[in-house]
Amino acid sequence: AKQQTLSSLLLSSKSRTPQQAAVITDSILNMLVTDIRPLSMVEDYGCIAMVHTLNPGYTLPSRTHFTKLMERKYVDTFQKIKTVIKLTSSKLALTADVWTSVATEAYLGITCHYITEDWEMQSICLTTKPLQDRHTASNIAEWLEEAVTRFEIPLNKIIALMHDNGANVVAAANTLEEKHGWSSCQLYGPYLTTCDQLCFEESSDR
Repeated sequence: AKQQTLSSLLLSSKSRTPQQAAVITDSILNMLVTDIRPLSMVEDYGCIAMVHTLNPGYTLPSRTHFTKLMERKYVDTFQKIKTVIKLTSSKLALTADVWTSVATEAYLGITCHYITEDWEMQSICLTTKPLQDRHTASNIAEWLEEAVTRFEIPLNKIIALMHDNGANVVAAANTLEEKHGWSSCQLYGPYLTTCDQLCFEESSDR
């Protein structure tokens, strides 16, 4: 049977089959992920009313159900990222950025960059880690190593670490350069995301 699209499902007010309901539920889950919306949104009156208007034959699952689906999606995505990184023949570069939210909560963002077989650069966010402990150089270096280990990335596959000019981050990068040979690349603000190409050009001579 021809697979129904989401738009075609919305045209009918009949009760949904489990397969049809799953398509709609997955679309709502993707919306929550893509737009970074709280899972509690599915319990808001406005959301429930909107979904009922668009899909009279569809019952919106509970927040608990979406929480379980989100956890499964995380595990699936995590495994896919590990596989992509494992299969790429390219060397890798990392970007590390310690930043503070408007709520004065500190985070460490770690992004991985690599070149595909078609010579296109791809970037994957490995983690946005809430920082509860002191942002010392040794802690930052340890958090970076933990992220790399968690994704099962060989330490010798990484050629460079791009970072800002914070004294603690610079010290952490210097430690990792001495320990693992990751070239330290210090950048400022928006330039933190533009050094990848230079690092890969340098790596071609290695």
